[in-house]
Amino acid sequence: MQFKYVALAGALLLAGGPAQAADAPDALSGYKADTVMALFNEMGATAMKSELIQGDPRLTFKFEKFTYVVDFHLCEDKAAGCKMLHYISAFDSEPSDTIEGVNAYNSEYVVGKAVFEKEGLLSLRSVLWSQGSGKAQIKSEFLSFVGATAVLLEHMKKYTVANNAPAAPSFVNTSVDGAATPNATLAKWRSLPRNRR
Repeated sequence: MQFKYVALAGALLLAGGPAQAADAPDALSGYKADTVMALFNEMGATAMKSELIQGDPRLTFKFEKFTYVVDFHLCEDKAAGCKMLHYISAFDSEPSDTIEGVNAYNSEYVVGKAVFEKEGLLSLRSVLWSQGSGKAQIKSEFLSFVGATAVLLEHMKKYTVANNAPAAPSFVNTSVDGAATPNATLAKWRSLPRNRR
């Protein structure tokens, strides 16, 4: 169960993040697209593209074998930076994908979340800015997300329910506290570049 270990390691990394970030010498006032883009370039991202989607920044890039997207939210103070990042990776749907498989993943793993509809599967992770959030946190949160995405794909290979037709669209648009996430609309998520598994 190597993949469960990756998810657990990511959860531990997440749990240790805020305490370490409080004294971070690289503390940020918010998340800015140029800063985040530079960090991912340092990590080896390729094919970096920056654009505005519904007025908020979006970065699209290749990291290792998949294309990832970073959507910026809560960007009212452009000078200080945005207060939320969504790490996203979208995948073409497979005939064996089911809502039950996604729900089982979401109930078992805490580092990333999955969303499924007939057009595809999304791996998601939201990162909220807090006082003391730094560049190292952005990197560690992303690497945890990459691990969680690998766990999701492995989980979906193993979890199938026979004779289940794909359900109606089920994109969920909520933040950690259950409130609506600003600008994270179904149309915005459907425009994501898709990875083949």
